[in-house]
Amino acid sequence: MEENITNISKLLTLSTAHLKPVTRDFLVLESIKGYYGLSVYTNEYGFFVYVDAEEPKNIPCDLFDCLQLAKENGCEWIKFDRDEVPIDKLKVYEG
Repeated sequence: MEENITNISKLLTLSTAHLKPVTRDFLVLESIKGYYGLSVYTNEYGFFVYVDAEEPKNIPCDLFDCLQLAKENGCEWIKFDRDEVPIDKLKVYEG
């Protein structure tokens, strides 16, 4: 009998340029300490951030905007990649 796979998640890929340098530092620290309850995984190219249904509190505005875009598009994860081309819908930051 063939089994249907029902646990497939959507992932939004964004450029790390949509994050301020201080927000990138925030995500590195969050991946280690977990002060804000975000699920963050880092690698040499960027970050994976889980998009929780609950609104995270006290996070940087640029990260909040990215999380909102992911929610609007039904995504459960964001992959921030340094090699991804920025999109027009979000601000771009230097650094």
